[in-house]
Amino acid sequence: MSLKNILLTTFLLACNSNGNPTNYALIINGDTKGLRHKNNTNNSIDTLEGLNYNITILEFPSTSQEIINTITILGEEIDNNDTLLIYTTGFGINQYEKQALELDNNSISLEHIVEQLKDHTNADKYIIISDRCYSGGILPHLHTLDGYTQAYTSTDGDHITSCETFATPFWKKLAETKDFDKAFCYAADLHANDPRPTEKPSNSIAQYFNTDQGPMPYYDFCQ
Repeated sequence: MSLKNILLTTFLLACNSNGNPTNYALIINGDTKGLRHKNNTNNSIDTLEGLNYNITILEFPSTSQEIINTITILGEEIDNNDTLLIYTTGFGINQYEKQALELDNNSISLEHIVEQLKDHTNADKYIIISDRCYSGGILPHLHTLDGYTQAYTSTDGDHITSCETFATPFWKKLAETKDFDKAFCYAADLHANDPRPTEKPSNSIAQYFNTDQGPMPYYDFCQ
């Protein structure tokens, strides 16, 4: 299936023909201003390849429908033995009291992304990673997913943030440790203490979520 104006690449790293557990990843770079977040996607690809994920990359999607179509296609491959990781980078916006991923021609709310995951996928486990502004806005919706869910975001749902100060150390540490929790705590601490001035981002309130405990700030989870 051809999706206009996007780069959609799938790396076939494992085979699920025997019903064995398989790791899938969908990387969404919603950068509307060129290649500013390209390093984030490159780092995530390098790390997830090393962890044996089947990777689908959605670069610079123009519309929400392109994201929905991709999730639907992935859902045809995923069964309830599998893990699905979703990583979003790019620009986050707070629109009509809903947090959303900005796209070239429109936007898609974080709530709607979760709805599509619930309707079209049936994974045993979901891992959600996001380094965008307002990225924590996805957390209140994750309890609707049937599979066990863990999420790691660079801020809460109310604030802007800088992405690279979280994303770069996260993917580097994950490659080293193969442990999502350790990578998150390491990155969140560096993110909170980064000395570079930005537009007063709330780097100090990275958020963690799991199905059993719900959302919490990183300093409570990582203590």
